[in-house]
Amino acid sequence: LGVSVTGATGWRLIQWASGTGSDAVQLRASAGGLVASAVDTSSISVSTTADGNDFTVSLFFSTDPSLILSSLGPGSAPVQLSASAGGMDVTSSGALDVSSSSTIGLVSTADAVGSVKLETDTGTTETIYVHNGQGTSSSAIGLNAGSGGLSLSGVAPSSLSVSSDGTGADLTVSVTGSTDS
Repeated sequence: LGVSVTGATGWRLIQWASGTGSDAVQLRASAGGLVASAVDTSSISVSTTADGNDFTVSLFFSTDPSLILSSLGPGSAPVQLSASAGGMDVTSSGALDVSSSSTIGLVSTADAVGSVKLETDTGTTETIYVHNGQGTSSSAIGLNAGSGGLSLSGVAPSSLSVSSDGTGADLTVSVTGSTDS
């Protein structure tokens, strides 16, 4: 079955259903793919009438499928995930990788304790590892509390060391300021 609209601009093709079930409108391809394309700004939206009326995009079967959101847009944010009135969860049963050929920023606008938190809480062998593989600057990894203090604490024996292979590659701990601290 082919349905098309051609001719002058302003024409629209509208399909609707008055059914109230969760499958009132279905698009199915039992043996092939499904393609939707447009040349102008487009959207898919759902106006819900009750809690739990979710919009789900999912993949099935035991093969190795991937759900890919892709954009060729050259702007600063060609792919956006936005929740304007609630939170957002990203959950993975395997590794979760975030990579970029540019900078990565995690910014919280909350004025609260724990505004940004990296935490593991599963077992006794877990670790959090921060690694800069190629930076050679004296500030290759920086911690900066621009208006407050810095606290490092642990409940087991700990160490802070510098592996030095040149002159002037020292570890310096100092207090600066106008008062004697």
